[in-house]
Amino acid sequence: METVRENTAVTNVTSPTDSEIKMTDKEFAAELRYLVVILVAKKMLMCQIISREEYRQIDDFMLMKYRPPLSLLLSGKNLLFAESSPEKKVMRKQPGSK
Repeated sequence: METVRENTAVTNVTSPTDSEIKMTDKEFAAELRYLVVILVAKKMLMCQIISREEYRQIDDFMLMKYRPPLSLLLSGKNLLFAESSPEKKVMRKQPGSK
C-alpha cells in the first residue's frame, strides 16, 4: 500500500472578507468629494457649459487633489455614460502618465 504525503497546513484560500478590508473615513470623504465635483462637471459638459477638454482638466485635477481610492482605480474607464452618448468616446491618459 502506497503512502500519500500531503501538506496539511491550514492556509487561507479565500478572498479577504469585508471585515478585513474597509475604506477609512478619510478615503470615503475623498471619494465623496470627488464624485460630487465630477457629477456637477458632467452635468456642465452635457449642457455644453464646458468643453470635453475642460471636463478632462477638472477630472484630472480633482483626482490629484482628492486621491479617491476607487475612482483612481477606475479613472479612464467611462462607466457612467450611456452606450450611445458621445462622451463615451472620450479617451484620456491616466493622471500623471505621459
